[in-house]
Amino acid sequence: MTNKKKKAWIDKENHILAFYPFEGSVMFSKCENEFWDCIMVLLKKGYRVM
Repeated sequence: MTNKKKKAWIDKENHILAFYPFEGSVMFSKCENEFWDCIMVLLKKGYRVM
């Protein structure tokens, strides 16, 4: 993996995760080597992918 930055958008209130901006979401960005670990944590917490 690289240190390239990856982005995703989350809506904490509705537990939604997306790979593009949507209304009510907040962007987060991590280096690729941390990004997918964060995504997996969100999925395990019940976030839905949009």
